Amino acid sequence: MYPTKANKQSLAVIPKPLEDLERATGAADRFLRQREVLPLSGFGSLSTLKIKIKNGEFPSPIRISEGRQAWSEREVIEWQRKKIAERNAILAQKADQNDST
Repeated sequence: MYPTKANKQSLAVIPKPLEDLERATGAADRFLRQREVLPLSGFGSLSTLKIKIKNGEFPSPIRISEGRQAWSEREVIEWQRKKIAERNAILAQKADQNDST
């Protein structure tokens, strides 16, 4: 039988590393609030974040209730990876140019 009421013992059944693995493989996603997203974005201000969203340069928030919005952690991580890949491509291109001279 499954427990009808969650308790500390039942909540501790899934080890943290498994939760991290699920999140890393895309099997899990969570919502990030603005205060979590702003530092992850690297933008210095909320106004810059809003401009980047408006221009399609950063993932749009998801309305989770009236007056509340959040971002998909997976989408923010994908955005970060894309930015890193763009930087690496530029560095590789510059390295190739230096090697050919």
